[in-house]
Amino acid sequence: LAQGERQQTQRDIGREKRRKIEECLYACKKGDVATVQSLLTDGVDVNAQLYQPQVPFDNQESTFLHWSTKHAEMIELLLNRG
Repeated sequence: LAQGERQQTQRDIGREKRRKIEECLYACKKGDVATVQSLLTDGVDVNAQLYQPQVPFDNQESTFLHWSTKHAEMIELLLNRG
């Protein structure tokens, strides 16, 4: 691949990785255990953090565990995976 094509491929990989992390964050918030299990099996890092300036946490680099606080089954899944 030419340099420009490699850079575009890296950007595409970065966008796809971010999309999967965001999908996992929102699935954690909803308590959607099946989606989170699928994404983790698909390679999403259970310890991933995503900087989100719009999130009203003191620590804006929130983890899946931050978003799962109302779902005991989700918390158990995440702790067992990471």
